[in-house]
Amino acid sequence: MRTHKLCIALLGLLLLGSFSIQAGDPKDDPNKATEASSAETQEDTSEETDKKPKKEKTTNIEEEKDVLVLHFNNFDRALSENEFLLIEFYAPWCGHCKEFEPIYAEVAEKLKEEEAGMRLAKVDAIEEKELADEFEVGSFPTLKFDDDREDYVWSEEEKLDKHNLTAFIKENSLELIISFNPEVADKIFASRIRLHSLLFINSTVQGQLQLVEEAKAVAKEFKGKMLFVLIDVTQALSHVLNYFGVSESDAPTARIIHMETQKKFSIPSGALTADSLWLLCQEVVDGIAMPYYRTEEIPENWDKEPVKVLVGKNFKSVALDPAKNFPLHSVSVCVDAPWCGHCKELAPIWDQLGEKYADHENIIIAKMDATANEVESLVISGFPTIKYYPAEGKEVVDYTGNRDLETFRKFLDSGGVLPQEESGEDDDDYDDGEESSDVKEEDSTGDQSKEVDESAEISENKTSKDEL
Repeated sequence: MRTHKLCIALLGLLLLGSFSIQAGDPKDDPNKATEASSAETQEDTSEETDKKPKKEKTTNIEEEKDVLVLHFNNFDRALSENEFLLIEFYAPWCGHCKEFEPIYAEVAEKLKEEEAGMRLAKVDAIEEKELADEFEVGSFPTLKFDDDREDYVWSEEEKLDKHNLTAFIKENSLELIISFNPEVADKIFASRIRLHSLLFINSTVQGQLQLVEEAKAVAKEFKGKMLFVLIDVTQALSHVLNYFGVSESDAPTARIIHMETQKKFSIPSGALTADSLWLLCQEVVDGIAMPYYRTEEIPENWDKEPVKVLVGKNFKSVALDPAKNFPLHSVSVCVDAPWCGHCKELAPIWDQLGEKYADHENIIIAKMDATANEVESLVISGFPTIKYYPAEGKEVVDYTGNRDLETFRKFLDSGGVLPQEESGEDDDDYDDGEESSDVKEEDSTGDQSKEVDESAEISENKTSKDEL
């Protein structure tokens, strides 16, 4: 009888157990499964806690693969000891965080070796809920820069990429208003932000230094859209001031430049205030600001010599619309720079060309100093640049041939067509960096083309760090 009762009891327990397992199946009731899993986790955790007490958190800062491990007790210390700190808030169970971990560690190692005062850190947002709430962490991973800098945000389509992350960190390691010097030039020119606002001030005038402090609010508002760079007119290189048409007496003033289009925007000299700076920045961002172009005054005897002298003010009327002053004339313009060695070599040849066509009925030979004059329609990638403007407004021709008197003559007499010469070279044998054409060039083109390439390299990106 006892055996029978025992068997019934065991059968009852077995059935009860079977029912409990079926009732807790995640397929049938995922909520209960989660609750059960949570309960088990809590139970396991409590058991582990009983066995291994948690390590006390002090102000000491530990590292994992060059990433600082932060919590509530050492957070302030990390901020005070590191000039720039990017902090990842993560969750241990987050798949994206796990995927991002090796990338983050690789960047952390690189920055530790190459950038003094710039470190990467991480915070377990689940365990450090107070810090996560303070920084308004709503998803994982979330990357926060200290000192009110921009957060690192990426779209769903964008991969968590070490190159993008490194570029972002270097951009945000810059101050709101960056004092220009050779040490920061690389970061400025490597920035993905293409609008640069340049504040020209005289550091010996206290009122102008105060203006810089007031401009920080403007810089903060346009952060991520525009870099703000401070240039002291008492220390700046002369060609930096010349490029932007600024003299020491113009300070305080501002210029904005778009690094791709090279368009520049200006505030009138002496009219720089925080409000006028904000207005100019907003108009540039909105695309309604009018760019300015440098120009010298028209020389009194600009058209008296065989080679006519063009400046920004008369370029359009002579080269782009010659019908007004020179009906049925074609214009060949050499755009040069005084410091360019290739331009100096070309100068006597260009003068000879001017003398040859001085009395020609339909051809004008001209030149323009591009370091002091700009024309909206004229894009310069290297010096010297030679443009041929045919009569009656036909399409402009870029001259890419040899720089000798005979080739120039043939080019002009044919109406802007390069002469086709017999050559032992293959048709597709062109120097690197030169656009291919349908014309074979003389054997000597190689050396001449290299000169063109070199001049282009020297002057390419007129606001490059090498020039500044």
